[in-house]
Amino acid sequence: MPESDLPRQAEALRADVRALADLVGKLASRSTVAELAAQTVHRMRRLVFALTALTVFGVALTGYLVWTNARVSAVQERTSNEVLCPLYEVFLRQYHPELQSPERLAEYEAAFVVIRKSYGVLGCEGAER
Repeated sequence: MPESDLPRQAEALRADVRALADLVGKLASRSTVAELAAQTVHRMRRLVFALTALTVFGVALTGYLVWTNARVSAVQERTSNEVLCPLYEVFLRQYHPELQSPERLAEYEAAFVVIRKSYGVLGCEGAER
């Protein structure tokens, strides 16, 4: 490197050092620290608000699902008690193996085994038929 370039490079280095010193001064100044603190507080407030909103949404959704499940269970129980149990009772009263032909008797008995089991699963009275 020729000696004639040395003054130009020294001046460029001085300019870079001044720019760096200005940046360090800005970072160390009270206003910059206060701005960073304010930004951090603002971010934390947004985070707390978002977490609170998500928590409220989760609790509301859970409550809705519990309520819906209770309604579905009530409808299922009512359907079993008021519709399916009486229907299965009608089926069970129609049990007359003596009226069946010998070749159909095994199939007939198998069908009524399924009907008796279903009647018991529903929790209807008289499941031991």
